[in-house]
Amino acid sequence: MKACTKRFGRDTLIQFEDFGNLNAYRLLDKYKDAYCMFNDDIQGTAAVVVAGLLTTMRVTKKKLCEQRILFFGAGGANTGVAEMCIRQMVEEGMSEEEACEKIFMFDIDGLITKNRVPSLMPRHKRFAKDLPDTKNLYEVVKMVRPHALIGMLKHFGQCDSGHQMSSFSYSDDASFV
Repeated sequence: MKACTKRFGRDTLIQFEDFGNLNAYRLLDKYKDAYCMFNDDIQGTAAVVVAGLLTTMRVTKKKLCEQRILFFGAGGANTGVAEMCIRQMVEEGMSEEEACEKIFMFDIDGLITKNRVPSLMPRHKRFAKDLPDTKNLYEVVKMVRPHALIGMLKHFGQCDSGHQMSSFSYSDDASFV
């Protein structure tokens, strides 16, 4: 980092990509205040998805802070999107705690709940809900009734919520194409 800015100047944008979830966040947290940096997997994806959500809100005539969002997958990309959604909701007038209540995460072990807090990664703890544990996405959709389901996962799955909602499905895995 020092070598890049020494050679190219303090305003040099350093882009990170494909560092993996733990390393990507570790590097962002370590250097974000000292260097101009960007992680495409986390921040680039988040910018595109939140822009899509905000465009959808033009149709629904509601703010993002009025929406419940369910994330199918809790990797770096979805976590980055959730964090950017929270920032947008705070911008719209909510507290960070209120915004976190609107975000639901479903990972490989099911809905992220308070019962799972001891085993969760630190970034996921704020998304833990006081709801029953379940590994059934359909049950979660019926319980949460999300306005948007955002899926970024390594293994493709299906969901039919039974009510009108936006569904964004992203993957950088070419096998889905």
